[in-house]
Amino acid sequence: MRIVAVWVMLALVSFVATAEKVTAQKASPEAKALVSKAHAANRAGRKDEALTLFAKAIALKQFRGTDLASLHNSRAVILTDLNRRPEAIEEMALAIAAAPKHPSYYGNRGRIYRTMKMYDKAAADFTRVIELSPKPGAYDYAARCQVYAQMKERAKAIADCEKALALRPGYSRAARELKKLKGGS
Repeated sequence: MRIVAVWVMLALVSFVATAEKVTAQKASPEAKALVSKAHAANRAGRKDEALTLFAKAIALKQFRGTDLASLHNSRAVILTDLNRRPEAIEEMALAIAAAPKHPSYYGNRGRIYRTMKMYDKAAADFTRVIELSPKPGAYDYAARCQVYAQMKERAKAIADCEKALALRPGYSRAARELKKLKGGS
């Protein structure tokens, strides 16, 4: 069963990579150069410059699907680093609109919501990750477990921690949270 799952995941990764290459090939050299410069500026710590360069690349309207979503996600990461979380949420909404079936964008937005203590929205996004993932992982359930714990949804939190541990026995993050939950805290 695991071998089949691995082959399915490899096929999915290959399909996504091929689709991304096809989409990326449609962008002009100018658009690709802007994205490259944006990543370089971000790595160099020039966050405002990176935000501007990503915005210029997006404004060219040459990116679609996961390529466009990736640009918005990159902007969201930078905005989060700059403690501009409401703007980061807006960028993640645009990323999700560009690639609505891509679970990682919901997870990224869910993590931002969690830092903003918007637990209902975080739980909804982590639920969407689980729904969209071909094979949800222990991390997905542990992330939602933590949100449910913050919401005082003890039974739901325990169930998610147990699912995380069933998928990855010994997962310390889920084990610690489950211990706290069962201890009554």
